[in-house]
Order: sequence, then C-alpha cells, then structure tokens
Amino acid sequence: MGLKDMKLVKGLRSNRKLRFGGVATLLTCALLVVVIGFNVAVSALEANWNLKLDLTRNRMYSVSEQSVNLVKQLAQDVHIYTLYKEGSQNQTVMEMLDRYRQYSDHIKITNIDPIMNPRWAEKYRTGDETISQGSVIVTSADDKKFRVISSYSFYEYDYDEQTMEATGYKSYQGEMKVTNAIVYVTAENTPTLYYLEGHAEMDRYNFVQLQDSIEAENFAVSTLNLMTGGSQLKAKDIIVVAEPKADLTDDEREVLKTALNNGVRMVYMMSGETPVLANFESVLSLYGITPNHDVIVENDTNHYVMSPIYTVPNLETHDITSPLRSANTPAVMINCTSFTLPDLPKNNNTVEKLLSTTNSAVGKMNPKSTRTDFEEGDIKGPMTVGLAITHQNFTDDAKSTKLAIYGASDFMNLGIPGGTDLYVNTLRWMQDKRDTVSIGQKSMATSQLRFYTYTPIIVWSLVVAIGIPLSVMIAGLIVALKRRNL
Repeated sequence: MGLKDMKLVKGLRSNRKLRFGGVATLLTCALLVVVIGFNVAVSALEANWNLKLDLTRNRMYSVSEQSVNLVKQLAQDVHIYTLYKEGSQNQTVMEMLDRYRQYSDHIKITNIDPIMNPRWAEKYRTGDETISQGSVIVTSADDKKFRVISSYSFYEYDYDEQTMEATGYKSYQGEMKVTNAIVYVTAENTPTLYYLEGHAEMDRYNFVQLQDSIEAENFAVSTLNLMTGGSQLKAKDIIVVAEPKADLTDDEREVLKTALNNGVRMVYMMSGETPVLANFESVLSLYGITPNHDVIVENDTNHYVMSPIYTVPNLETHDITSPLRSANTPAVMINCTSFTLPDLPKNNNTVEKLLSTTNSAVGKMNPKSTRTDFEEGDIKGPMTVGLAITHQNFTDDAKSTKLAIYGASDFMNLGIPGGTDLYVNTLRWMQDKRDTVSIGQKSMATSQLRFYTYTPIIVWSLVVAIGIPLSVMIAGLIVALKRRNL
C-alpha cells in the first residue's frame, strides 16, 4: 500500500461523519434482520402450532375459560360444519372455531360449500326453517343430536327506532351459541320443553324472544297435543300451559295427571281474563291450589308502573326469585290474577310463595268495575300471584314432580327483563340445576371520546394540529444541527 493510499485510509478513519454514518447503517441493517426474523418465527408458530394472540379489546376471536374447560373434558367427537362458499368465510367465526379445535382433538371442523352441495343440509332442517349460507351446524358424533346456528344469530343488532331496520352490530354472541350447542349435543339426557296446544293458549312462537335463553339451558323445544297422547313424555320434561282459553277434555286431563304423576313438570300461566276451566283447575286442585279469577289492582304507587294493573309484586325468598332479589330486578305482571293456597300441606306437596302483592292491593271480582278501591266481594291484599309446588314421591323419587303457577303470562313473553329471568329461573329450578355454563356476549360498540365542554376540544385540537407537528419539526432541526457539527 502506497503512502497516498495510507493517507486515504487514515482520512476515512478520522472522518467522524463517515464513522457514525457507517455505525447507523449497520444498526439499521441489524434491526431489519431482527424484525424479519421475528416475523418469520411468528409465522412459523402460527402455521405449525396455530399459536395466535388475540389483541382485540373484547377478545373477539378468543374463547372463555368455561368454553376451554368444556372442550378439554369432551369424551366424544363433536362435528362443526360451516356453510360458506369457498373464499367467503366469516373470519371472526372461523378464528373463533379454530380456538375450539386448538384445545381439543375431539372438535372436528369441516366447511361445506352450499353452492356446490345445495341439498347437503336438508337433513338438519326442522319444520319450515331454512338453513342459509353462513350457518353453522354442531352435531354429536353419531349425528343424532344437532343444533343449527343461523348466520344472523351470531350477532345482536342495533335497530333504528323509527324504521326498526338493523343499523349495525351491537354485540357478538358466537361463543355463547357454539358452547351451548356443544353442551346440548353431548348431554346424555336432554329434557324437552313442550308448549301445550289445542286450547287457544299461547304457543311456542309467542315465546320466540326467549329462544336464546331457552337454548342456553339446552332444552329441546317442541309442541304437545294431549289428544294424540303423551307417550313421548319422560321424567323432567316440562309442559308449558300459557293462558289457555278452552278447557281440557276428560281424556286430556287424565293424560296430564298421569304425566305429572310420572315426574313430568308443568308451568301453568293464566291471567285476569282466563275463564273458569274446570278440568284444568281440577288438576291444580290435586295440589291444593284454587284460582280466584280476580283482577289485581295495586294501590301502592311503589308497586305498579303506568297503571295499577301493571303490578310489581314482592319477590318472596326462593331459588327461583333469589337471582332477581340479588340484582334488585323487579318482575312486572300485567292484568294478573291471584290464587288461594292450602292452609296445610296436602298429599306430600310443598307449596311456596314466589310473588305476592302488597296489603294495598285489591283483587277485583267484577271485571267491569272502574274503581280501584275495595268493594263488597273483592279480595283484600296481600295475595299470592306466583307459587312453586314440589310433590315428593317417597316410593320412587324419579316420579317426584314440580309445578310453577303464575297469575300472568305476558310479562314472560314480552321480553320484560324481570319476566325473562323469572321464566329461565323457573326452568332451571324444575331441572334441579345449580350450575350452568354462562357465556356472555362481546360488545362491538365503538368507544368514543366524549367532551362535554369546548375547552378540552380546543386544547386537543391545538395539540394534534400544531403541537405534535411542531415538536417533530423542532426535533428534526436539532438532529440536523448536531449532524452538521459532527
């Protein structure tokens, strides 16, 4: 190396700008290598071990600990079929289902293209219901039990108050639907909830707003006509009699009595407009209960809403009412009637009050009366408007039964919160349930920064529009000046 070359090398070494620039370039390259390597490693973990992190605010793509524990304890395969056209899957649903599969080899997920296989889902249809693209079908290993989750039921929607048209998603309830379906198809014994028909009563479609709550308790839902017999009824099935307007025939009464004597349970609802139905009431009399056929008028302003016939009864202490009492949730009963209870227990029956009026209430016996105060022949409060009966069969406990009797029905099927809770709690009590899988919905509401005065709006506008850009400019100027002095 010549003298000239040595001077050049020495000059390069003594050039501070070049030396620091080289170090900066080297560090930048090293950082790029680390970032690329990290991305490759994460991609490999995702591809080979399905390891992903859910960083969404409400863990939209994750499943709760309850669901994880459930699938880890599965002893049989559960098949989950998704009905999507290839390439048009709902990524939120598919990511969630992958989480289930991640925790158990018993979860089998298969996509069926409904365009290529238009009749594949026909065997899972019930009644007039259609199975549309985007639905998910959860089945047992032998395909004998299944539940169809329609595409629209994965979400709860916001609605325009004027047009009642959906305006967007309110919450995601996919995990709730899928986990409840898994519980349903793997349960050894599935009770059936039968809505009695043939007596001008409210049918199952009057309770459609309770469908999600009933599914969460994993009932099979059907209708029952006692004229064609009740041979399909089994112990712990529940018959719902919702405000009948016509009476049982003698044969139907015997079928109903036999069912109750064999462990079938019953929810009986009537109102102040229900006529005298001798055969229905003869069944109630077996347990010492007599309908009063009055109309409750509540005169305590703290115990009615809008009108004295919109009664807010007292919640008595019972397993059915305790969740409402704890949450301080009222039950509003519309146009209700009261019942007379036996003075002494009868035939191994335990009768417990659930709902009662105040002392100020009056049971009006004349439906045409416009007065709210007590008249001759009326019933003075307090009165019982909801009760629970347990009949114990000491010879064969499987034939023990339970009844819940309410003096109104609208409060349960109109989606009134207290009524919905009361109905579900009643079903759970009849099944002797203490614990259940309870999966909440995941809110999809967008968080918004709200200001209630103009001062913070002006301050934040100045910070964002002027403060931050100015800070960046000053920082850049300082760095530039320092480099010029290197």
